[in-house]
Amino acid sequence: MGGTLTAELPGYEGGPHTSDGGCYSITVGTALEAGIDFERPNAARLYDYYLGGAHNFASDRELGEQVTKVMPEVRAWARANRAFLARVVRYYVA
Repeated sequence: MGGTLTAELPGYEGGPHTSDGGCYSITVGTALEAGIDFERPNAARLYDYYLGGAHNFASDRELGEQVTKVMPEVRAWARANRAFLARVVRYYVA
């Protein structure tokens, strides 16, 4: 496996985003060393998939499609949850 991906790693202060709004880019080898498992679905990456994001892997998409077949409303739930979180943050920072 080659290429780069974006991920949050321990030791990167401030999470995956740089102070200028960019993202840290890591190699696949570094991701494997950090314990990121490409073959096992992850709840956070599934959430990203349901929201239409790009930070998910084939295993996440496969499970996401299976869940969507059984519960087609899961994407709407994810969007509603994201909207609720945004409202809460706006309320508390105001």
